[in-house]
Amino acid sequence: MQFTQDFLQRLIDKADIVDIVGRYIPIQRKGKSYVAICPFHKDTNPSLSISTDKQIFKCFVCGTGGSAIQFIQQYEKVPFPQAVKKLAEYVGMEDPQLQEDVLTEAQKNQQPYFACLKDVVSFYQFVLASDEGLSARQYLIQRGLSEETIQTFQIGYAGDQGKTLIPYLLKKGHTRTTIEALGFHAGQDGLFDRFKGRIMFPITNPNGQIIGFSGRLLVEKEGQAKYSNSSDSPIFNKSSLLYNYANIKLAAKRSQHVYVLEGFMDVIALHQAGIPQAVALMGTSFTGFHATMLKRLGVECRIALDPDEAGMKAMLKMIPLLQENAIPFRFIYDPQQDKDTDEIVLEQGREGLENYLHKLVNKMDFTFAYYERYLSLDSTESKVSFIQNVLPYLVHASELERIDYLKRLADKTGYPVKTLETQLQKLQPKHVQDDVFQKLRPEKEVITRLKRAEKAMLFNMLINPEAVEFYQTNIKAFTDQLYRHIAEFMLALGPEKPVELQHLILAISNSSHEQAPLLIQTLTDLSEDSTQPKGTEASFREWLETMTQEKKRMRTQKQIEAGMIGKSPVEQAKLIQQLRTIQKEESPHGQTQAKSQSSGGRNDEEISEKDPE
Repeated sequence: MQFTQDFLQRLIDKADIVDIVGRYIPIQRKGKSYVAICPFHKDTNPSLSISTDKQIFKCFVCGTGGSAIQFIQQYEKVPFPQAVKKLAEYVGMEDPQLQEDVLTEAQKNQQPYFACLKDVVSFYQFVLASDEGLSARQYLIQRGLSEETIQTFQIGYAGDQGKTLIPYLLKKGHTRTTIEALGFHAGQDGLFDRFKGRIMFPITNPNGQIIGFSGRLLVEKEGQAKYSNSSDSPIFNKSSLLYNYANIKLAAKRSQHVYVLEGFMDVIALHQAGIPQAVALMGTSFTGFHATMLKRLGVECRIALDPDEAGMKAMLKMIPLLQENAIPFRFIYDPQQDKDTDEIVLEQGREGLENYLHKLVNKMDFTFAYYERYLSLDSTESKVSFIQNVLPYLVHASELERIDYLKRLADKTGYPVKTLETQLQKLQPKHVQDDVFQKLRPEKEVITRLKRAEKAMLFNMLINPEAVEFYQTNIKAFTDQLYRHIAEFMLALGPEKPVELQHLILAISNSSHEQAPLLIQTLTDLSEDSTQPKGTEASFREWLETMTQEKKRMRTQKQIEAGMIGKSPVEQAKLIQQLRTIQKEESPHGQTQAKSQSSGGRNDEEISEKDPE
């Protein structure tokens, strides 16, 4: 559901963020602003600031921020449209958009599926509560689930015969096309529920809408899978979903971590034990979609798949994607534990569960543990295999980590550290060149100078329409992806006048941009950054020059790096010297030297005019 920008601006202009936040948490005045204990993480000192001038809130610890709508959305754990309607209710605003769903064409096409699934959930819940569902209820009770938990997760039962769901849905007005697209039909006439005999777990998308099911056989039968998921549909693809993701955002922020588990029952068991910040992979491999979803939470991932070989191997395979997305993570590993998480809760209670969840190890300790467990190390072949499997995980480790783990690897296998170091270097074919380039032009330094200039420019675009015009005319696009997207939203609202911060936040929130939460966090961080300079035309040109210079250096470095591939050591040395010369000439230090040595203090323009060669 999307609202017009004009409506959202009128709504937010009518609201006072101090009043809205004060409806949920105690606040206290501090100077021109207000402060409060942040409800989105474990806060002891007031770290949430509420600005009456900007009409935004910002936590300077966990980073959560935005307008009054974002506060309602985060606090109540509801989608953006519901938060909008809630705010309108608070301020007494009425508008046709609040009564009617304002949908895109794609959203309109999805409505029949959502409506059908809503009736399916009600049907399965009814069957579970009926006499036909008695054995399913008894099973859930044996697994330790309370009535409240069953209701919270909307668990149901498909029934023993599977003859009534399809006729019920047809009678409710749903078409065969919709029912078949959602994958419920079976049998020659398509009137049988293919989930018959299964306990049904609804699956939601990140906005909390039910988009499919996973069904567990109540009585396991040979030839039938224990779990069966909804087939792919216009609204369901299990490889891009995490079970319970829509419900854990606030709990994850408060605890600053999220548990990534294997199955539904593991998640439900943790929830019932008072640990709500858990999601499950639903039996699929870990994908880039999962990594993106977890990264949005901005917290540590604590991973505990099933403690068998398949589960441990799956955890090992998660490492590259987690590292690639810069997600902080640790594994839960107890070599003495062979029970699934939900079984630990059932047999050992909350105390046993907490003991298990505190068995946290880093990626290298887990990697060592895995290969020690499944390789005997009693032969040359097994030792070589151990080394070949472990070394790749050290490629991107810090120097201190490499020293420590190479020593441990030497102790385990009996091979000298020097030999292992040589093998590790072979996994880094460009290590010599990379080291040289790092010393000549540290990438971190380049990015810092470039990003500092872009950040200063974007900050000024928030307060000065001349900065927006300068950006549009001279810069056109930032290299930082988040800054670039924020600038695009800003230009879409019109560069002729200053864009009000809360209106910009609304435009981002009301969009379907996949990085909207991160854009809003970046924007609120920037708006509250007191270290940023208020620039002039001269400042804008100085920042533009920095951006141009740094991007040129980065392009030159990449070109020379590419040119070194396949070259002899002598040719590589010449290219490295070429890069060194270019950097010396372009660096502020190099320019200073040129002035003192070649021009006796003349500026660069004088040198250029009088010494054209």
